[in-house]
Amino acid sequence: MVFETERNRIERRRGPDFWVKLINWVASVAWIMMLVGLYLFEKAKPRIPTFFDRSFDVPVATGWDYDLIKRIMLAMLAVLSLCTIGLAINSQRHKRRDDRYNLSLIILGVISSIVIIIFCIYFGSQLFI
Repeated sequence: MVFETERNRIERRRGPDFWVKLINWVASVAWIMMLVGLYLFEKAKPRIPTFFDRSFDVPVATGWDYDLIKRIMLAMLAVLSLCTIGLAINSQRHKRRDDRYNLSLIILGVISSIVIIIFCIYFGSQLFI
């Protein structure tokens, strides 16, 4: 008796379907949200006074902007939610051996989880006020 390890199958998929396109769009939106979070982080952190700031007596914010920190936290929660939804769709779509998980969603999910944990540890008391 001979067992077939490889079945001769006809490939019926003709390019990316709706779900694959949706996963790619979710990954794109998640990247945009991550970039928004990075931009907000740059604006929220305290500025270091420069020579010109000291020379012209320009007031410089020396503390964190907690309103922007809250927005960063919301952006990271949105990224984590998008990644979770995208990976859930991807897992349902992952039926064949040559199907792959979207690496971008995995990386963004890990990064956003780490940022959320760090922000809760570092800014925890200010986030919930």
